[in-house]
Amino acid sequence: PELAHGNRGEKPAKPPSVTYGPVGFTRTVDGGSTWTSVTTISPRVANGRVSAPQAVIDSRTGRIYVVYYRADRESRAVALVTSNDGGRTWSEQRDIAAWVRGPRVKHPTTGDDITLAEDIVRPAIDGRTGAVHVAYADARVADGKQFAVSLVSSSDRGESWRAPLAVSTEATETAWLPAVAVDA
Repeated sequence: PELAHGNRGEKPAKPPSVTYGPVGFTRTVDGGSTWTSVTTISPRVANGRVSAPQAVIDSRTGRIYVVYYRADRESRAVALVTSNDGGRTWSEQRDIAAWVRGPRVKHPTTGDDITLAEDIVRPAIDGRTGAVHVAYADARVADGKQFAVSLVSSSDRGESWRAPLAVSTEATETAWLPAVAVDA
């Protein structure tokens, strides 16, 4: 298609090999008046991405969990890094759940392909036990046919994770904006 800036049908150049990420972290100890320098806390991903990081803090221990979506040419996953010292040092990245690719989703009125925000992950911590829960949407529930919400949980400070649990069930509508909260 011809672009507004005057492309006259020339083929676009092949995009270069791109590296995305990483997740950065900065902290304040004075209510936001000053901040530390941004620190890289996740790996860069060649020809892929690291996106939508979400941080939660265990109020009992001070441990920081940063959960995010990670994708490269080989795989996609919900990944995690942790810090036990207020963000001064960070663990190695670990994948906590494989992400299952789903079908192209069609706009209900136009039929055009639309892109879902597959990188939205939502963590929450149980303030009583320290259990960590992460909700995300992929096509695991419907065997790759439809997006639905899944939940993974860890009761040992993020060292091991239970297999994903289907939170939403196979239905006629796609589920793709997960949320999770823990009450008393």
